[in-house]
Amino acid sequence: MKRRTFVMSGLGPLVLAACGGGDDDAPLAATENATTLADGRESAAGYAIEREAFMFLEPVNGTESTGLAVNSRGQVTGWSGAGEAADIGTTLWSRGNARRFPTLGGFGSGSGASINEAGQIVGHSTLSATESHATLWIGGRPIDLGSLNGALASGATSINTAGDIVGWSYIGPETPTPTHAILWHAGEMIDLGTLGGSVSGATDINNAGVIVGWSAADQVTGLHAALWRNGAVIDLGGLGGTVNYAYAINDAGLIVGSSSLPDPQSGLRAVQWSGGTLTELATLGGDRTIARDVNNAGQIVGWSSYASDPNGHAILWDGNAAIDLNRYLDGATRNAGWYLASAIGISDSGRVTGDAYNRVTGARRAYLLSLQRRHH
Repeated sequence: MKRRTFVMSGLGPLVLAACGGGDDDAPLAATENATTLADGRESAAGYAIEREAFMFLEPVNGTESTGLAVNSRGQVTGWSGAGEAADIGTTLWSRGNARRFPTLGGFGSGSGASINEAGQIVGHSTLSATESHATLWIGGRPIDLGSLNGALASGATSINTAGDIVGWSYIGPETPTPTHAILWHAGEMIDLGTLGGSVSGATDINNAGVIVGWSAADQVTGLHAALWRNGAVIDLGGLGGTVNYAYAINDAGLIVGSSSLPDPQSGLRAVQWSGGTLTELATLGGDRTIARDVNNAGQIVGWSSYASDPNGHAILWDGNAAIDLNRYLDGATRNAGWYLASAIGISDSGRVTGDAYNRVTGARRAYLLSLQRRHH
């Protein structure tokens, strides 16, 4: 695939699979200056990315787990349970221990979506049989973040170091109603509005308070990647299709997400927005790839398909290298049927979490993979 570059006028600097490799158990490293990209190019930086540690994160009170976010202390949040929507719970994995947190109503389901460096977790949980609200867990205690105008549902997607939280809420008590992007700041719930259409949602906030997500601009042109800054909402543009999402932003303003092409038969492609420029990221050879998170070192994670395999493979983009994270699984793990299908969160310390599947047993597990750059 060719690497496409687009310039957004007037926009300054801003905001799930098979595994490869051999069967030996020797330490695995991806040397960036020897990594070939999907279009045949090779990177040329003088460092290798090596595996420091890998572990599965076992479920609590159930059989399945998924990791959605990780901080630099190696604390992972997500959900675990039976895999059914009514029986999954917000889970924290920390120092080898797993703990499932209560919901707002003391029953039902919940999920952690983001964790900051202080260990504060945000996501959503059930308040009653008919309501699910954005939730903040501090020390395992759930706090109701509320919703707009008495709406039955809201959700939190990200929390930064200062404790500012973003997410979404239905805008009224009727079901269904449109959703709007929301900021919770200093005890206040702020409706961030849209690009002009009826719906929007916020997915991430960096430590400078810049917010990214998605929005409709009207009723006919699909969803647009969006940025909220200083009270304004900005359309980030895309690759020409009708579906575009901005999923994450780091403190330098590097934004990552996905965008569709003009051909409606084409899959979503991973993209980054940096300094007013939109760039399509390399794939692993397939036609579908999504970028889900980026850390302050500029490392991006997500998943990609291969030309010979439409399923997801967890992927790391580091500099010019596109690396299938399955190369960091040892032979015994691969031979047991496991593969990493997605990478959903990455910390500033290079810890990655997401979904692993077992093609033999059908099991699903969260995982924690710790990576380290080593310069030559």
